[in-house]
Amino acid sequence: MESKGLCKYRVIRNISYICKSTESENDFHEHKFKTDLYLPIQTRKDSQTRCRFKSLSDENFNDKRRENNQTRSPVAIFVHGGGWRRGDKDAWKHFVCEDINLIAAFIFRFYRLYGNVGAAMARRGIPCAVMSYPLTRLTSSWIILEIFTSYVSTVLFLAVLFGLILVFGIGFCTLVSLDLFYKILDNLSILPIPLALGKDIFILHLLLSNLCVLTIITLQWHKYQLKRGQIFIVWILIILTYILGKASNFNANNLNSVLFILTLIISQGILIYTNLSSKFTTPKKQISALVQCLSEVRKYGKETNQYDDNSIFLMGHSAGGHLCSLTTLCGQQLLEAGICPTIIKGVIAISAVLDVKNLNKVPINRLYLHPTFGTDKDLWYSLSPINHLKVGSNHVPNFLVVTAQYDFHLKKDASDFCDELARNNCTLKSVTIPKTNHASIMFHFDTNIKGLNLADICSNFICETLAKSS
Repeated sequence: MESKGLCKYRVIRNISYICKSTESENDFHEHKFKTDLYLPIQTRKDSQTRCRFKSLSDENFNDKRRENNQTRSPVAIFVHGGGWRRGDKDAWKHFVCEDINLIAAFIFRFYRLYGNVGAAMARRGIPCAVMSYPLTRLTSSWIILEIFTSYVSTVLFLAVLFGLILVFGIGFCTLVSLDLFYKILDNLSILPIPLALGKDIFILHLLLSNLCVLTIITLQWHKYQLKRGQIFIVWILIILTYILGKASNFNANNLNSVLFILTLIISQGILIYTNLSSKFTTPKKQISALVQCLSEVRKYGKETNQYDDNSIFLMGHSAGGHLCSLTTLCGQQLLEAGICPTIIKGVIAISAVLDVKNLNKVPINRLYLHPTFGTDKDLWYSLSPINHLKVGSNHVPNFLVVTAQYDFHLKKDASDFCDELARNNCTLKSVTIPKTNHASIMFHFDTNIKGLNLADICSNFICETLAKSS
């Protein structure tokens, strides 16, 4: 967890921030009210690194300096993207815990989204909380379509995986024994595969894919609103079907077809039921979750003196950038929670949705706008960060507005938002990261692209903002 010229860091995982008063109504989403806190660690030998602030974990940081807020770092809170209805602080977990899409899970796990943001900021000496929050959901028809596309992606991913296992298995056999290798070649002499045999292999692959999906569901049964007894019954039913098929002298291929249909109905039925039965969440409730997380992060900072709990920077990607901007510019829920909006020193909006009405285009209106904001244009207006600038906001902190080179209509969102900030004489910085799109800008958060490193840009913005305010 270190790199040359950067701090080491440690992670406190799954800090719950759910309020006891709302705990009962959010039982299903309870696992979404969690945050991971990335904390920098700097020792004497790291004194020449790019760590910019002192923290409680420093070995040579005396008590007197701990009491001085000016020596302590600010803290950043990062809110993930995903169109308000997907994602997690560990993005890959969404695609194995709520919507099983192994291609998406593999890609997000490979890039360590969004933990890569917390790690990059902590390595630059800035504590960073990376939070999850409850998600909105699609209508029934779109849920079924999305689960179908996820199933196809999972089948394709497992086809590649099984193919690689087969290739490596043949390669291993070649190393062990040439005779064994020649026997395998003889068995493959039927290539090209006849249509009937190809169909049987395809059905077998689909069956194995279904069993993999059911195994994932079994390992996380509580997240799918299931009980142990129900999981037990599912597997007993599958095993009994297999035994009865064998006892009835079913043809192996016919038995595989029966098992494929049975496991498909069970696995996809569980996923559809889980998504349809999830409680509907609104953007206001998501903002409430962000405010609750902010309160918990401040509480931790106050109790441990790890960072300055009155110096907060909000960061967000896509929908997360929208929630950060709206929370700050509206300020109502902050005040209701007893939090002074002026403790938010800056907002970093990365590929953020800043004007909701611009989502009113087919098909993104069906996928993102209507499930989250409905069809009421007045509601769209009130939940657009740019409109809170137009009508005037009590507190407008410094803004860093970041877009990717290829970022759909969000580049116009950012341009219009920056113009409005300028008209209000607000401090802002605008950056476009070259050779990136809406997703890859986060994949390469801590990568140098044509001399630009987004993690450096964010940490420099935080330091410059604090320097101006001191």
